[in-house]
Amino acid sequence: MKKSIVFSIVLALNVFFVVAQNAQQFTHYMFNQLTYNPAYAGFDNAINLTALYRAQWLGIEGNPTLQSFSAHSPLNFANSNAGIYVLNDVMGAQRTTHFHLAYAYRQPLSFGNISFGFSAGMFQQQLNGAKLRAPQGNYETDINHNDNLIPNNTVSGIAPEINTGVYFNTGGLQLGISANNITASRTNLNTTFGDAKIQFTRYYTAMALYKIVLSKKFTLSPSALLKTDLAHYQTDFNLILQYQNNIYLGSSFRGNTRKSFDAVSFLFGFNITKSFRLGYSYDYTLSSLNSVSNGSHEIFANYRILLKDLVKPGKKIYNPRFL
Repeated sequence: MKKSIVFSIVLALNVFFVVAQNAQQFTHYMFNQLTYNPAYAGFDNAINLTALYRAQWLGIEGNPTLQSFSAHSPLNFANSNAGIYVLNDVMGAQRTTHFHLAYAYRQPLSFGNISFGFSAGMFQQQLNGAKLRAPQGNYETDINHNDNLIPNNTVSGIAPEINTGVYFNTGGLQLGISANNITASRTNLNTTFGDAKIQFTRYYTAMALYKIVLSKKFTLSPSALLKTDLAHYQTDFNLILQYQNNIYLGSSFRGNTRKSFDAVSFLFGFNITKSFRLGYSYDYTLSSLNSVSNGSHEIFANYRILLKDLVKPGKKIYNPRFL
């Protein structure tokens, strides 16, 4: 019980990059790129709807959970693309909800395409102090932490958020970089003891993916994702083997430094229909948390319609006058 109490307090009050307060963590990052790079909007000339649910470090009370939904598509004018996404990140007594509208301008090149993206929105930070327990608190008849830094009830604050990015693709190569929360916004949580100010740091991402055609039926896609606030770093390496553009199997490795390993992951997915794909991943914890954690689970769903599929050919009408 003491471990879960300490874990909840750390999750609620710690705002360092290493606990992913800013950078959301997805094993299926290669299929959910709009949530950290707005330049990805409309990337594959299709209407994309993506939903994802992640439950991290199962077995620990107050473990992080993450839900996301995104939609993006090309527009019909000026090489423009648009998107929207919502993220809900819950860790212990803390919840952070992001809402963004994204725009990307895509410029065709002789050897590929490059997109410049921008997204603006807001995030709400909420802390349920009633779920926390302090060593010096009194909880026999009421919630009383006897600590001015921990509220006795639920408090929340809202702040603006701006992201920007660049995305490039040519052949089987995809490259993307982004700057997130470039205003380094902070929220003020109003409590009976005054305002608690939580600073959210600016962070950056860099992603690379290369699709290798092995045969008519098999493709291999290695990829990597780097997230950093220039003080701390986290890297993901992934390898996915896909059969007939349908079933895929993959594995990932995630680490924070050369001596700090977070998890190794296994991915599996398939197309239910031409447009609808489901995926699942399991992360096996490599850090010291593996003594109390049963790993992490992630479910991914994507509905995709190529714009060319929406254009139906005209009906032929035969006129005997012109036979």
